[in-house]
Amino acid sequence: MIGLPWVHIFILASVSFNVFTVNPVISLSIGSSNSRRSNHQRGSPTIMQSQQHQQQKARTESSRSFASASSSNSLNDLQDAPSLQSIRVGFIGCGTIASAIAFGFAKQTKISIQHITVSKRSASKSAALQEKLGTELVFIYENNQQVVDQSDLVFITVLPQQTTQVLQSLTFDASKHTLISLVSTSRVDQLAIDSKLPLGRVFKMICLPAVATLDGVCLITPNPVLRAADGNDDSATRQLAQQNSTLTQLFESLGGMISADTEEQMTAMMIPSGMMGTFYGVLKQHRDFVLRQANGAESQSDSNHQRLGSRAATELVIKYYHGMLVDAMQRLEQEDNANDNSDLLEQLIEEQTPGGLNEQCLNEFQSLNGMDVYTQVQESLLKRLTAVQSNGANRNDP
Repeated sequence: MIGLPWVHIFILASVSFNVFTVNPVISLSIGSSNSRRSNHQRGSPTIMQSQQHQQQKARTESSRSFASASSSNSLNDLQDAPSLQSIRVGFIGCGTIASAIAFGFAKQTKISIQHITVSKRSASKSAALQEKLGTELVFIYENNQQVVDQSDLVFITVLPQQTTQVLQSLTFDASKHTLISLVSTSRVDQLAIDSKLPLGRVFKMICLPAVATLDGVCLITPNPVLRAADGNDDSATRQLAQQNSTLTQLFESLGGMISADTEEQMTAMMIPSGMMGTFYGVLKQHRDFVLRQANGAESQSDSNHQRLGSRAATELVIKYYHGMLVDAMQRLEQEDNANDNSDLLEQLIEEQTPGGLNEQCLNEFQSLNGMDVYTQVQESLLKRLTAVQSNGANRNDP
């Protein structure tokens, strides 16, 4: 392996898995059945078609059983049974992350999705989602209230400054609806006030586009398992436990779920996901360096020399880093969370060949205060995010 900066593996692991290096007091729940599946299952079109067929069959069967039941098909109505459970999902807003979650829901097989509803507000994106996933799964409605009325699990993915106004304009059913906010600056208590839903039915979640292929991780607060204890009586507690068990299975099916017990914990855990652009910038810097050196003046003097293309150099760099991350993920799975105090990343760093290129790169990067720069940037992101959350989400912040 050539001398790629090992410090950047930290960024890649942070971006792709978000929060595997959090404080041990934070609850951890990873969907091992999905994280350990083979690579060909993740990307095979044949597997995808088979899974979609299973989903459609499950939706047909669930529709028959629900026809004889109450028309209120909520998460509370779900019963533990050998067959797949079925829920209705709605998205208020249809951007990149919402679409990725919809694709992941369509691909996973743990929980049957009866249908996915989106509003016509983002017409082009909604139409594109329906075209790709099919008219039997995705339904487009004229307004957000119709989306809510036809859903049990409602995701809100609007801009931060629009969140309060949108939620206050909608009517939710406290006995049926569960609200999931994907707005980074939102707070659960304010979401509950704006939606008039009980706290036990309101959550905040952050994820990256990899959930579309079941390779992501869902960061959620409050902890769905602990949330069930908020019930006022035994019946409410059982309902919340059943609802949150379904949520846990659903989010684990997207690649894994990590829960933060408090919003302060979640805010800190969100920061690495904000370095995705930085990570891609690092990859581009590597790619450009390789191109300059491989296609230098000395190489061009050879008439038989074929210039290295940008596409090949890009693939090379991405696959180098992908290989590093695969190795780290395999080691993480081998540990199986047996020792929460072990430092896997530190172990990987120490395994670099003494006097080798990787050790040299890390030492020089540290001597140039490269690590300090990363720390300063993360602290800046945390300060900004904390300030926005404290002042409310009515300003134009991402």
